[in-house]
Amino acid sequence: MNKYYQNELEKLREQAVEFSQAYPTIAPQLAQASTDPDVERILEGVAFLSAQIRQKIDDDFPEFSQGLLKQIFPHYLRPFPSATIIQFLPKDIMKNKVHVPKGTFIDSVEVDGISCRFSTAFDMDVWPLEVSNVRQNESSVGKKSIEIDFSMKGLTVSQMNDESMRIHLGGDYVGAVELFYLLMNCVESVDIQQAGGQNVVADKIKIEAVGFEADQGLVDFPGNSFPAYRLIQEYFILKEKFLFIELKNIRQYFKSISSGAFTLKFLLDDSVTALPRLGKERFMLHATPAVNLFKRDAESMLNDHKRNEYRVRPLRDVDNNFQIYSVDKVSGHNRRSGSQTSYREIGLANPDLNSEPVYQLNHRQVENDGTQVFVSFSYPQEYTLSNQETLAIELTCSNGTHPSKLKPGDISKSTSSTSDLMTFSNILQPSDHQNVPTGSSMLWRLLSHLSLNYLSLADTDNLKALLGLYIFSSNTGNTLEVANRKRIEGVSSVTVEACDRLISGLPMRGQSIKVRVNPANYAGMGDMYLFGVLLDRLFASFASINCFTEFSMTDEASEETFTWPIRIGDRPLI
Repeated sequence: MNKYYQNELEKLREQAVEFSQAYPTIAPQLAQASTDPDVERILEGVAFLSAQIRQKIDDDFPEFSQGLLKQIFPHYLRPFPSATIIQFLPKDIMKNKVHVPKGTFIDSVEVDGISCRFSTAFDMDVWPLEVSNVRQNESSVGKKSIEIDFSMKGLTVSQMNDESMRIHLGGDYVGAVELFYLLMNCVESVDIQQAGGQNVVADKIKIEAVGFEADQGLVDFPGNSFPAYRLIQEYFILKEKFLFIELKNIRQYFKSISSGAFTLKFLLDDSVTALPRLGKERFMLHATPAVNLFKRDAESMLNDHKRNEYRVRPLRDVDNNFQIYSVDKVSGHNRRSGSQTSYREIGLANPDLNSEPVYQLNHRQVENDGTQVFVSFSYPQEYTLSNQETLAIELTCSNGTHPSKLKPGDISKSTSSTSDLMTFSNILQPSDHQNVPTGSSMLWRLLSHLSLNYLSLADTDNLKALLGLYIFSSNTGNTLEVANRKRIEGVSSVTVEACDRLISGLPMRGQSIKVRVNPANYAGMGDMYLFGVLLDRLFASFASINCFTEFSMTDEASEETFTWPIRIGDRPLI
């Protein structure tokens, strides 16, 4: 805004002199420098109004592009809040499992005079179980294995009734993602050993990645958004969210363990020649992603039907400590008549726009103030308007940029939704808050989304362009953005070929997708593999009905190839 104002003020003064010289008889004073503060105030006021008009013209029709995005890609109009990983630790007084539901709130220590609130993203059961030791072994024939000792407090292992066990791979990212690759690709068998007992080959245990399914998102994704875009968004913001594994079908092996301790052994194949540094921090129990979101009311306001729009402000937000993530409900109350009006957000899902009042949201980027949200209203032609009504608006909010200043261990304060039987804290510094990419970039981002389809993704530049849409310019220059852009640029080529496979005894048509990457652009084989997992899901989600995808990624330096199971949509055929 400042640039527009300065330009308009300078232009006003220059053109005033030119006009006075051209028409000296009707405007002789315009050519002279003014010392009257009232005259200067008038000029500055006119320049300010002109600057607002000029800025509006240069906005690339934000209401138009936001309206379309709301219908097709509504997630793109929501800022992405700060996120982290939180681990829960049982206290000595815990004697049985405690369920920690998704949406459990945890507060942080104060930063900038405010305590930031996070909510958990996964459902989780916490047992009095801990990792007591982690080590690596090597057999007489040179095969490596990873052994993890677990111990229970006050219970026997047989009393654990969970069908699966979830583990977060922690520690430094490079080592953790390398371990993720090994456990997902190089495990020959899993053994379970009771303390002092025999090894049992747990051949029914299945190792699965966590975080990629529709119900495992950091945020509640809008139903009319493309699910694969959530994975891209979360990958570029918090990769550690995908470093969870789940050991399926483990309960049947726990039933026979009468003691309070056992050892889990991952036997690795011949391809594994070295392991990342191992320690207890590599295998973290009772961990979950958490995101800086919480419910809050907006400041009440009077709707007198005379204004075009109203700014929505979180309640008691004196120092801009809250950022609006979503508007969840809008209603109006007439105090005189006691009538209540429920507004619906305008959209394609509205059954009859001619019979019910609706509201529309508009997002605007403001210097030093994040994203502002405005609401406007529309009524059916025959609708009887009240003189004025009090608006009640329910919001989901974040703390904006404040959480990124927190350190590991700072999110540890109890709330009404936490249990006294556990301690908890974040093991990662929270990620940066991402603002909505409003302004001049929104229209071309919308067009880029609309121009992409399954076939266009077969082009290397198109794939890079799609991924690049989810690296927002607000992060320009920071380490995370540079690393993410480098990963995207690591894609050397994409080829798609039609192929036929026999699936469940029936012939099926599909696409074989082959991507070649430059390993120098990734932080090791594990980082490259996790990027491949993302691309596998992305291509599968674009596949047409009854068409499978077969994805592979090749390291162009070593020619080593990663392959993924054939997929139909989000479902692997294995």
